[in-house]
Amino acid sequence: MHRLTRRILLLVSLACVVLGLFLLGANLGFISGRVTALAVDLWPIVLVAGGAILMADSLAKRRLTRSAVPVARRHELQVGPDAREISCHIQFSYGRLKIDAADGTPYVLCEHVGPAPEPLIEQSARGSVASLSLSLQQPLFPSAFQLSNTWHLALPPALPIALDLHLHEAVLQLDLRGLPVERLDMRADSGAQEILLGNRQRHLAARITSSSSDLVIIVPPAVQVEVALLNPFCRIDFPQGDFERRGDGSLVSSRADPDSGRIELELDGALRSIVLDVDDRSGS
Repeated sequence: MHRLTRRILLLVSLACVVLGLFLLGANLGFISGRVTALAVDLWPIVLVAGGAILMADSLAKRRLTRSAVPVARRHELQVGPDAREISCHIQFSYGRLKIDAADGTPYVLCEHVGPAPEPLIEQSARGSVASLSLSLQQPLFPSAFQLSNTWHLALPPALPIALDLHLHEAVLQLDLRGLPVERLDMRADSGAQEILLGNRQRHLAARITSSSSDLVIIVPPAVQVEVALLNPFCRIDFPQGDFERRGDGSLVSSRADPDSGRIELELDGALRSIVLDVDDRSGS
């Protein structure tokens, strides 16, 4: 559903609740007849206010699209020398999110058009586990800066990673070919989502719950891959020579090398279609 449509539905829902409570109070005698008569005379103000909000938001988006200059801010992430594992939690909405391996110090690069709040970054350590939490608080009605809102998160490639993603109306490019991710828990709704897996995942257990109509998963060759599709109404496209379909509807790689690693994918949600492919161009 389009973002503007959701806003209109929200406004209509709120108006129905307010109107229902007002009529109930009038019928029960909690609201005087004078107030009721005044409300009947002034009710078109609700339509004027709703139209003004939508028009102001549309004009702000047009101004920023034509004249605003993108702003970029880089925030370095600290991982202690005693860390042996990384637990990373990300909450992202209304924009584009890219995750891959860092060449040096891990960081998150935030780019946006117009004013935007700083991302909330929490870093802590518990024993040998370093915890990273990144989130961006979103208003009830997304502002115009979200027309161009991009995060680029670069994580350290030397430590095992547990990755937890919560996405809302976001485009995702998740490149794990250079990251030793052992657990992936992803919950997302609309937006194009691309996940690239590689040989760094010696044993990856991934649960992906998504409502996207454009989900692409690329796996490396020779790795043992098992795909459990929990939504029986979802269409999945896959190369016939690389995967076999079992009786329960799950897929398993047909040319797997037991020494190349194991990837377990569990796919759920209101998915319309999935593209599962093998990257035969590289063994990385």
